[in-house]
This record gives sequence, structure tokens and C-alpha cells, in this order.
Amino acid sequence: MHGWPEVDKRFPWLAVDSILFQSRFGQCIVPEFWEQLSDEGFDAKLQTFFDMVNKNADGQITEEEVKEVLTLTASANKLSKILERVDEYTTLIMEELDPDQLGYIDISNLEALLLLPPS
Repeated sequence: MHGWPEVDKRFPWLAVDSILFQSRFGQCIVPEFWEQLSDEGFDAKLQTFFDMVNKNADGQITEEEVKEVLTLTASANKLSKILERVDEYTTLIMEELDPDQLGYIDISNLEALLLLPPS
């Protein structure tokens, strides 16, 4: 993402002993994400979602990253049935979005699935 170098520049000024307090978090990232979040286009929203799931910013969502987002979402929404089967759901998502079994999902895989006409 083009904005991270700017975040990196602000971090040392906002962090205390290399710790960024919650009260300063918004000051660190908001200028870069606000533009993406306020863009109402499908591509921008998809890219924002992808960037949020792709923790190491390598352009590939791994099975572990899929599992983590499912776990966090299910926990936050108190969906215990999903939590009980998170490994199974992770496998199903990877099978659908990584048909070539590369071990990751890229944004084009996700976009292709979301743009399929309803069956």
C-alpha cells in the first residue's frame, strides 16, 4: 500500500518507547486509510478489506490469515458455532479461492469470486 511509508514516518513521533498508545493510533494511520475508506468504489473497498486481512502486506492472503480473520470475526460477534468449525471453514475458503493450491489468495481470486453472477 502506498501509504505505509508515511505511517512509518509518523510512528517514531507518536510512539513512546516504541509503543503506540491507542489514543495516538488514529493519528498514525487515519490520514492514509481515510482516503480508501471514504472511496465508495467497489475496488477501493475490496482493496481495503484485502489489506486488512493481508497482515504482512505481501499481496497474498495465506490460510493462517484466513483462519485468523474468521476467528476474530466469529469471536467478536459471539458466533460459537463458527468458532467450533473454524478449521473446516478455513479449508473450504482456501479450496474455493485458491483452486490452483498455491497456498494463498491474491486480490484477483477474491475479486473474481465476488463478481460472479448469482446462480
